[in-house]
Amino acid sequence: MKLIKKIFMVIILFLMVVLDIWIIKDFEVKIVKSGVIDKNEKIKVKMKYSSISASDLFENYEYMRVFNKNIFGKIIESLYIDINGNEFYKSSSKNNWKETPYFYQNRASAYSISLDKEGYIDWNENKTSEFIYEYTDDYQNGYAKVGIFDKEELKYGVIDLDGNQVIPCMYKNIDMRDCDFDIFYVEDNNNTYIINNKNIKIIEFLENDKIKFLNLNELTDIQEIDIENVAFSKDYILICGENGKYGFFTKEGEQKCSFKYDSFKSISSQYLFLVEESGKRYVIDDNLNIVFNTEIFDEKGIEINSIENGRIRIEKDNKYGIADLNGNIIIEPKYDAISIQTAKKGYFSIEKDNKYGLMDLNGNDIIKLSRKYKSPILGNGEFFVVEKVNINLLIIWLVLLILTFIIEIFLVRLIIKRN
Repeated sequence: MKLIKKIFMVIILFLMVVLDIWIIKDFEVKIVKSGVIDKNEKIKVKMKYSSISASDLFENYEYMRVFNKNIFGKIIESLYIDINGNEFYKSSSKNNWKETPYFYQNRASAYSISLDKEGYIDWNENKTSEFIYEYTDDYQNGYAKVGIFDKEELKYGVIDLDGNQVIPCMYKNIDMRDCDFDIFYVEDNNNTYIINNKNIKIIEFLENDKIKFLNLNELTDIQEIDIENVAFSKDYILICGENGKYGFFTKEGEQKCSFKYDSFKSISSQYLFLVEESGKRYVIDDNLNIVFNTEIFDEKGIEINSIENGRIRIEKDNKYGIADLNGNIIIEPKYDAISIQTAKKGYFSIEKDNKYGLMDLNGNDIIKLSRKYKSPILGNGEFFVVEKVNINLLIIWLVLLILTFIIEIFLVRLIIKRN
């Protein structure tokens, strides 16, 4: 009987140790919750969600996507809230959709059980496309990849937000990696092409990583070229061509400049390019006008990383700062990360030594750098998604951890005593 009790206590002790490991494992993840604050750090949406999509708020959508997880870290709920924290969309057994749709600009892929087809819906579950597809994907940059069976083979195309087929469902496969540049990689008749959003083939892939331009005015005269020497920005094609020199062309193939630059890099969504010519570096716009000379930065060993809204993210010794277009340093390059894209919204999200904060475009603190928040702070310039330790959960987990330790010590003493 004593042996049975001893075995029983050992088993209980083992289970308590397993419980301790589970409590300690991903401890921070279990107690950190997400919410929304304003510039004064007043709570707009309570810190009660496992995570909130900051990208949705950044893009000024009327919603944010929210996830809730159970104590084992598994997502148990996916829903949408507005800026006031009102929960206004979640799937249920009544709405005829198989799972919670992922919305992009009030459009989401959904499956109709009654039609046994896929299509797209809006918030009110009105159809925004025909339900004729065997395959649908989430929207990105206003486009979605769709598929229809043709002679028992799935053929792919692309639709816009209104459900119109921009690219007919005629391709063996479509790669959407550069859809934000309005181009798509497609497989057709065992060949790979790049097409534009008018379904016109502009590049054919050849053997040995070579490409050939098609249907693009002056570019069709260029012979085969290495694919690594071609890059895209929103409206332009950047090419390293003659004698290792760079030039750039419009998406229609019209040449904007001769092959004269030693290096050429797109550094802004506002069509600014960092170029080097005859040993000198400067930033030009898409009309070849010089925006500023980089000499003032080059002398200090400072690299120009990217530019948005009249602000330059600079880099030195793997640290980041901000300067203006006159070369004045606004924020010294001493931060581990600075989000330049947020300059569009009038602020910078900054990070240093696992501390997070916000600065305005002139380098003034909006939210001082601290460990109060557990991830980069992002939002639309007025409201920001943040992650913070939930004190109530922290206390519960710590009490639970202390209790398990006390029980374990008690069991160990009993087991030793029985020996």
